[in-house]
Amino acid sequence: SWLLVIVREWKLVAAALVAGAMIHIVATLHGADIGQSRAYGELTRELAVNQVVFAAPVTPDDQPLPFFAPGSLYSYCRYDTSTARVRLSAKLPEAGWSLSLYSPKGENFYYVAGTDERETDVKLVLVPPGNVFVDAAPTNAPEAGPGVPQIRVPDAKGLAILRAPIKGFAYRRRADERRGSFRCAALR
Repeated sequence: SWLLVIVREWKLVAAALVAGAMIHIVATLHGADIGQSRAYGELTRELAVNQVVFAAPVTPDDQPLPFFAPGSLYSYCRYDTSTARVRLSAKLPEAGWSLSLYSPKGENFYYVAGTDERETDVKLVLVPPGNVFVDAAPTNAPEAGPGVPQIRVPDAKGLAILRAPIKGFAYRRRADERRGSFRCAALR
């Protein structure tokens, strides 16, 4: 019977079980590397490339993604460094403000937080991925000058998110005005 065959071929059965377990573990650990994250796809579906978009306030009926803080305003920039470097700038006036960069896989690879000590003036140039020893697409623009950090992004495309907290209804207009400092543009 089949039980007798399994007992006779126990080494083969054990090897098959170990191989199956190994395949399962590898597939589980590398599942995130297969494609873009669902959240990235949802947020970038209708966004223009290399332009800032000011999102509507988060409400219970209008949430771009679950768990977005309703006490914050969000601004997005879907950047694309495949044809040119991208300059990002923002002013983070106080604690709670932040600028985050995400890859299409949903990985947060860069984060700057505001502080109460002073306004944080963020200026970055996003450089396309590639050989780190070769300067791809050199830029002569003054915005990419010597004090501006150049961030080599993991993927040519990605998403920058500016988060602006609202301390209360009276502060909403001030937060709207201050998030207007967020800039995202391709360098030519």
